[in-house]
Amino acid sequence: MSGGMASEQIEAAFLTGWQGDEGRFGLRGEWSGSWGNLGLAMQETRGVEHVHAGALWVTGVLLEGLTVRGESGVAFSMPYADAGFLIGIEARGGTGLVFQADAYGVGPWLPSARADRTGISLGGHLAAAPWGFRFTTRWERDNVLGVALVPTVVRSDLAVALDWTSPGWPAALFGNLSLRRSQGFGPGFSLNRGTRVLEVATVVGDAPFVIRLTGRWRWEEDAVAFTEESTEEYGQRFHLSLGDIRATLSLTQAVTRSGGGTVFSAAQVSLALRTPTGIAVDLRHSRQDSSIGVEIPFSLSPSFSATIRVDAQWDSLGNATSLNATAGFEYAFVLALPFLPAKGWVEGTVFVDEDGNGRLDPGEPGIGGAVFIADGKQVSSGSDGRFLFPPLSPRKHDVTLGSLPPGFRARVEFPLTVEVVLAERTVVYIPCERLGEILGSVFDDPDRSGAREEGEAGLARVRVILERDEATVEEVFTNPLGLFSFTDLAGGEYRVWVDVDSLSERYELTTPAVASVSLPPGTTGEVFFGAWQRPRPVVVVYQPPVADFEWLPRSPRTGEPVEFDARVSMGRIVAYDWDITGDGAFDAQGNRVMWTFAEPGFYLVTLIVTDDAGLTGEAVLLVPVVP
Repeated sequence: MSGGMASEQIEAAFLTGWQGDEGRFGLRGEWSGSWGNLGLAMQETRGVEHVHAGALWVTGVLLEGLTVRGESGVAFSMPYADAGFLIGIEARGGTGLVFQADAYGVGPWLPSARADRTGISLGGHLAAAPWGFRFTTRWERDNVLGVALVPTVVRSDLAVALDWTSPGWPAALFGNLSLRRSQGFGPGFSLNRGTRVLEVATVVGDAPFVIRLTGRWRWEEDAVAFTEESTEEYGQRFHLSLGDIRATLSLTQAVTRSGGGTVFSAAQVSLALRTPTGIAVDLRHSRQDSSIGVEIPFSLSPSFSATIRVDAQWDSLGNATSLNATAGFEYAFVLALPFLPAKGWVEGTVFVDEDGNGRLDPGEPGIGGAVFIADGKQVSSGSDGRFLFPPLSPRKHDVTLGSLPPGFRARVEFPLTVEVVLAERTVVYIPCERLGEILGSVFDDPDRSGAREEGEAGLARVRVILERDEATVEEVFTNPLGLFSFTDLAGGEYRVWVDVDSLSERYELTTPAVASVSLPPGTTGEVFFGAWQRPRPVVVVYQPPVADFEWLPRSPRTGEPVEFDARVSMGRIVAYDWDITGDGAFDAQGNRVMWTFAEPGFYLVTLIVTDDAGLTGEAVLLVPVVP
């Protein structure tokens, strides 16, 4: 049986019970203030041994970033009495530097993880993006009382870790090196063993696909028995996440060598699959055996849930060796004891509001991985979108949004003010909308078809504007490939248009300058704009008037009628004479003529115009004719 109580400054808890012939009772209390913490604990064990133990600890802040702590304890285990102590200091500099040092000595009869140990330890880390450095070192010996007939073991170790994270790419490198030496002294006892471990790892990729590669090498030597042993371990892990579906494939290989020969080798492959409904499938296969596990959760009501799991294992010959089935359930309820102080709870669900009514309707999915903050406490939502804060004091609290997964936006304003009632649960719902995007390009359209075809390049530095409800939402410039994008958009009707003044010289649009996009929630819309560059004409003018002409189509084919139009010429023109075949003889007259080319090639078309004063002008342009 256990129980406890807590307030802003005081915490107290007790534990008691029996197992077999042994009974235990424990009591712990701690008081927190602005200067630090003060705590007291006691334990009593009855049975084969009767032990009384107690400890007192204090933590104090001397200066900003400098904390000291001390702990002492005593124990009575008839007919022995024992004691122990720990003194530590911690220094912090900004957010990237931490240093910690401890010195301790604990007697053999004190119920502690450091029983019969005395030593010192140092540790710290330094973070300066993109690098991180950590280290720990320890010297320790047992036989604290120095009994002459008891062997003494001295242990020393050093661990150093270095990591690097790419500031611009989804990649990281990690390295760890640890050294340990154990030496023993005493009558009839000799120990001298050393261990070296080197670990390296790299992580490449970002959601939805991440790869982690690891390598671990361990060397052990016994200077007394003159033996050496080494172990090599390699691992490859591939993680894929598609929405709420997660799959992890792991491959591991290990080889142990001793005396120059292979003692043991093993390889294993495992696959873990998690579905949005919480169903989990775990597969494992090795040379020795294989196993499969399937876990299926059920939610019978908001307060009652159950889980069924089946595990099967078989050997290398395919013979079943074990089959286990387990079932569990959980029922959440609130029990308010009138004689103990209590707090309240804030729980909620963050979900996709598909119909936009602001309510959680059947079939609307939850959003996992959303982070919320209240009263300095941070929680995240599970795969079903549910979240629960630790107990909060009965009063009004502001719930703020830490982050949402990409592709979602909350439909409510933060912070949310919620009223926490004593010993009750306050439930909040966070409706969200799926976000979409509009992608597109502005491309060079020399054939003026209005559709982007293979080989047609994009146009860079073209200004594109996004509007909704006659208001500008965002404006961007196309990249060197002519691409542009508008992301994190709510569903609705949008207008995308091109600023024609931002086009390069002599470029004109071959598509409408404005495109309307109807964007359903969470989808991607596409829009494309084409533009062509008017050719720079080669004009030969001897004297006014000025001759000039155009033709359509711009790249005619053989046998296709071509219209030549000289109405762009300037002057008081009374005659238009055309030499289309380039043979020096006029083939047609008039300001608009039709012609059909029988053979492909390049034709120099000449136009001579005559004004009412008898003055002439000449224009010669090259017309390409394709097969």
